[in-house]
Amino acid sequence: MKKNNLMNKNNHINKNFSITVVIPTKNRHPDLLNFFDSLLKQSVLPDQIIVIDQSDENLSEASVRFKLGINKSSMLTYIYNTKIRGLVEAKSYSIQYNKSDLICFLEDDEILEHDFLEHIVAGFTLNPEMNGCCGVITNPPNKNFIYELFFHLFHTGLYKDIRIGIFGYKNLKHQFFVSDKLSGGLSAWRKEVFSHTFFDVGNNLHFTEDIDFSSRVALSFPNSLFINTNAKLAHYFSKSNRFNHKDIYSNKVIENIIYYKKRKQVSFALFHLIWLLLGILLQSSLKTITLFSLNPICGYFFGLYKGARFKVLN
Repeated sequence: MKKNNLMNKNNHINKNFSITVVIPTKNRHPDLLNFFDSLLKQSVLPDQIIVIDQSDENLSEASVRFKLGINKSSMLTYIYNTKIRGLVEAKSYSIQYNKSDLICFLEDDEILEHDFLEHIVAGFTLNPEMNGCCGVITNPPNKNFIYELFFHLFHTGLYKDIRIGIFGYKNLKHQFFVSDKLSGGLSAWRKEVFSHTFFDVGNNLHFTEDIDFSSRVALSFPNSLFINTNAKLAHYFSKSNRFNHKDIYSNKVIENIIYYKKRKQVSFALFHLIWLLLGILLQSSLKTITLFSLNPICGYFFGLYKGARFKVLN
């Protein structure tokens, strides 16, 4: 009986929504193939898969097509283009190729739980008001009480973010949390969202690209974005294409200043920025001490200088 109920549930979900999975990738051939192994084991398979490959060499396309050859139910759109620069541009570029009701953005160094997409689609079925959602990461890198306390102390007002405190707790089931900040690398959206809200490809965002986009959607459609605790994946943070400690802190500061400059009209926005920058200063100082390296603190002050001078493109 339970098996029949599950089959009926999956059929009902598929009739309501089609879903496209978008995977931007660059120079992560082994990671991408591991990701595809988990994608092709999904209890609900995507109708379309779009790969935006910006790698130096086209090493992955043949392998991906071979893996997809057995599975005829998912249409593959594989785009190899070294002229595409960065994650945000790749995601923006993919929209024109989408043919489904829902667009789900994932990353090439993730491993999905077998029912991730099933729960993503079910979330839209159960919540007609939902315009976007993200799942949860089961292995967040900073899962401890001190980090969470520090994070929530300094991320207030404009920067308030409930994801920290939800990610990593495996006992959260069958819950949907309203949030104006979603994680871009495990998010899904109704296709209609992209007819009125666009990715910011002009301000060179990386760390804050997801909260920038989701908060702008939430401004237009309040209370329509959710964290879906049923949809789970592990993120293994590939060492390829990662920032060093100096760049991490400089970009973190720059992008949070940009985030503020795009939202100056929000009440107490400047105070929220200054308070967050104080928290990042403390964090970078601690990292400088623990690493015996000046790179984190130098990155922080370089970020202040660059962020103050940055002219935001609207």
